[in-house]
Amino acid sequence: MIAGGAVCPEEADGYLVNGSVFRIRPKPEIDPHFLAAVLVGPIGAVQKKRAASNSVISYVSLDFVRALQIPRFGEETETGIGNDVRRFDANRRESRGLISAARAGVESLIDGTLDEPALLAEGEAIEQWLSENPSPHPTE
Repeated sequence: MIAGGAVCPEEADGYLVNGSVFRIRPKPEIDPHFLAAVLVGPIGAVQKKRAASNSVISYVSLDFVRALQIPRFGEETETGIGNDVRRFDANRRESRGLISAARAGVESLIDGTLDEPALLAEGEAIEQWLSENPSPHPTE
């Protein structure tokens, strides 16, 4: 795989990019999240492997980036893939926050500083949310 990829907001235009990090600005008709999925997925990996086949060091050059072939699947499919990547990124960010909150809760339990009424209220709020938002993937 290409080592990684990220979709940066327009505010990142002033950021310094160096080393083997490349800023790619897709054409307006290409969803940037779709492009990120292609680059870090098997399609990008195959192209990188082919480019590095006669090299000891697996290095991505500017010429390699310019020669990348990005398959096109139609606007609806590409938008769907891009939206899946957006949801994945949002879920990943949320999970990091939840892990931090869980860690803080466990540490407060160990320290004896756990706010039990607040914990119970939070549990009730979670149960309410779960009842209002059933899983789209039934377990039975």
